Amino acid sequence: MDWRVDSGSLVVDMLTSGGEGESPTWQRIFWAIIEGIVAATLLLAGGLGALQAATIASALPFTVIMVFMCWGLYRALSIEGVKRSAANEGRLTPLGHGGPRSWKRRLEMIVSHPKRPEVEAFLLKSVEPAFSEVVGELRKRGLEAAVNKDEDGRLWIEVRHGEDVDFYYSVHPRAYEPPAFALDDTTPRRLEELKYFRAEIFLREGSQNYDIMGWAQESIINDVLDHYERHLRFIASVRGTKVT
Repeated sequence: MDWRVDSGSLVVDMLTSGGEGESPTWQRIFWAIIEGIVAATLLLAGGLGALQAATIASALPFTVIMVFMCWGLYRALSIEGVKRSAANEGRLTPLGHGGPRSWKRRLEMIVSHPKRPEVEAFLLKSVEPAFSEVVGELRKRGLEAAVNKDEDGRLWIEVRHGEDVDFYYSVHPRAYEPPAFALDDTTPRRLEELKYFRAEIFLREGSQNYDIMGWAQESIINDVLDHYERHLRFIASVRGTKVT
């Protein structure tokens, strides 16, 4: 029993001293005496039953605190997962040939918040010609490929592979709200006015969560080919699975 009182006093002492392990000895003795007085009072008032009831009643508020702690841990782990995914899967602005040669230009591209007309103009002047070049080369090699667009401004390449899974690479003008740190006024009307757009990449399985706004045509073509090469490897893997 003595070691339990001593360890309990040590824990309470550390909590009240902000986690310090080297607190004054008299402070630990003080908490041991207080614990003894409280326990003796409860035993005299109602015996062991009263002591047990008081223990349960005092622990109940901590249950609520632990629920919030679990929620906080879940949120922290979720954010960490998003960060890890963004670090592993995110695409960075291409450098050198086919990308911005100046770091200032690159920074400008990173922090800019273009409107829809700017993104649509980029799709028309840079993305569509890049797509047309890729499709032209694919057709020369006997593949059935086409560039398509719709009224919503979406632009995509589709390469058909017969019985295998077709390849799909699309650029969408997608709306986003500006970051809160950049705003003085966060009313819904103001947020709607400041909404910006990204030239976001979508594959058949959905958004890839990166933006190609401002990329040069060569960089766009290389990105399409990167995804197409992975798609062909996927088809080869599926075929191998069917054979075995």
